Amino acid sequence: MSGALLALWNGARPDSLAEYEAWHGIEHAPERLGVPGFRFARRYRAEAGAAAGFFTWYGLEDLGALDTPAYAALQAEPTAWSARMRRSLTGFRRLPGRVLAAEGRGLGGALV
Repeated sequence: MSGALLALWNGARPDSLAEYEAWHGIEHAPERLGVPGFRFARRYRAEAGAAAGFFTWYGLEDLGALDTPAYAALQAEPTAWSARMRRSLTGFRRLPGRVLAAEGRGLGGALV
């Protein structure tokens, strides 16, 4: 388990949902995983009717990964696709934090 994490909750406009799914897997997550200190990414989709449609978490070496020039550049200079997809996000929340405890070895395919 990593020493820190970045948790994100968001939805996507219904007319952008298919493109959001493609963008997140093809461009967004791989870009983040190219940043020093980002170790892994997991994304979960909520059941129908949930307020936030997606939960994504990135395992970080430590919170310093969010202060690197590489991560700042992704935020300040998004690709055209990322800029377009940002406008389609709804209910966006972003929360960095430290991992204080971990139990077991698996990450699981579902969250409750």
